[in-house]
Amino acid sequence: MTSHSVLSPLTRILLAVLLVTTICGYALIPLDRSLPVHWGLSGAPDRFAPAAIALALPALLALVVVALGAVLRLPRFRGDLDASRHVMSVALSSVVALALALSLATLALGLGLDVDMPRLIALMVGLQILCLGNALPKSRPNRLAGVRLPQIMSDPRIWRVTQLWTGRLMMLSGLVLVGAALLSPGPTTLIVLIVAAVVIPAFAGILIGTAMARRA
Repeated sequence: MTSHSVLSPLTRILLAVLLVTTICGYALIPLDRSLPVHWGLSGAPDRFAPAAIALALPALLALVVVALGAVLRLPRFRGDLDASRHVMSVALSSVVALALALSLATLALGLGLDVDMPRLIALMVGLQILCLGNALPKSRPNRLAGVRLPQIMSDPRIWRVTQLWTGRLMMLSGLVLVGAALLSPGPTTLIVLIVAAVVIPAFAGILIGTAMARRA
């Protein structure tokens, strides 16, 4: 990874694999066939699109990551990027990994295979949160990643403790979500757990940082 690039070698490899998967989808699946692109609370697909569109959606998500990586190379973001490089690198890699998982799932659906999409998404989101929680304590005060309230960003010690405990809670919630995805308790429960795994660590981090700032 160059000094001004946030796209890690892993991200670039995932992008290459995603490109191959997308090409295979267009070569193997009839493009006039309808494929699911949205799943309801019951876990059943409730929206469909032509295969040409369904196959392109994960690739478009990856293109957003590439565009964001290019924007973050602008001089105005350089200081914040250096302070949050570990977190941003993991975040972009995890989004591309999610896009690849969705692309593979779409390919499998197009080939007539069954895919438990809510379970797959819960698993991928759980892994994302777990990896982000591990990277978060490595960041320094910045405007791009972490719990970024002004009173937290103004004190490096408060920043460090806030990101440390937020990261630990994210890792715990990620592990719980991965375990739930493997046990597959049902799509509605998985959706509730996904929301909780995202919201609870962030809210707890805000409370921790705010309480430390008041005591300071």
